[in-house]
Amino acid sequence: MEVHFGLDDIPQLQHSVITVGSFDGVHSGHRKIIEGLLYHATRYETQSVLVTFHPHPRLVLNRFDQSLRMLNTLDEKIVLFKSLGVDHVVVVPFTPEFASQSPKDYIEDFLIKYFKPKAVVIGYDHQFGKGRVGTKDILLELQSIYHYEVYQIDAFEIDGTTVSSTKIRNALSIGDFDLAKKLLGYPFPISGRIVPGDRLGRQMGFPTANIMINDASKMIPKHGVYAVRMKWKEYVKEGMMYIGLRPTTHPKGELQIEVNIFDFDGELYGEQTWVEVLRFIRDDMKFSDPSSLMAQIKKDQVAIKNYFANESLQNT
Repeated sequence: MEVHFGLDDIPQLQHSVITVGSFDGVHSGHRKIIEGLLYHATRYETQSVLVTFHPHPRLVLNRFDQSLRMLNTLDEKIVLFKSLGVDHVVVVPFTPEFASQSPKDYIEDFLIKYFKPKAVVIGYDHQFGKGRVGTKDILLELQSIYHYEVYQIDAFEIDGTTVSSTKIRNALSIGDFDLAKKLLGYPFPISGRIVPGDRLGRQMGFPTANIMINDASKMIPKHGVYAVRMKWKEYVKEGMMYIGLRPTTHPKGELQIEVNIFDFDGELYGEQTWVEVLRFIRDDMKFSDPSSLMAQIKKDQVAIKNYFANESLQNT
């Protein structure tokens, strides 16, 4: 897969099959769109092109409200697109100027000018142009002029509910990672670079990998303890993750995301990691003293190892 940032230096991607969207979460509904993209690219014997925006349009259009949190960082989305078999990903900077295009200008000055697609694959609720007033109908109006086909993918439902990024955020906010996984189609990830910490966990007998995320808009689950599976290089290890301010040992602490990796005791500084968040265990707590904290961490470790043991039994 090739990734292209901006429109200035993209190669000749004309006469491809294209889809355009934010794809936050790259969830099960998005995957149906991408399946359609790949199907029609194969049918037309051409390349599949996925265009996404960065930053998310809502963060640009609602500049006085930056509270929206993304299910994926841009890097995570690119990893997921690659895993699905897309040929080209084009990351377009979303700006107020881009957002101000009329639907007709969007089609002519963006889609046609840069891509001249053979076909456009859209979701059931696809909207574009200023005020999001552009719909499938406008694409069809200009179809005979610019000679592209339009394929709309139906809404994807699970248990009678249409899958959406908002529903996934709601599930994550209450710690329902089973539902989030069902809607996403994969475990919710936290990815980033492993950085040095204050080594307090090591002193307490629970060394941790401290994760720094490079995107302030990434959704972080609520503070607490989690069962996780951590991946880096060729390694995959089970572990327990803490998200919080460490109130027992750091009364004015900053947010920490740290993973105690089971059956591993090496240095990982500088490594890129992908953490699958599998199960919420408990809320963050302030303890009366470090020994009480250590006792609880040991209980957490037992609970999480039991979770993985039960998971293994269910998969046999």
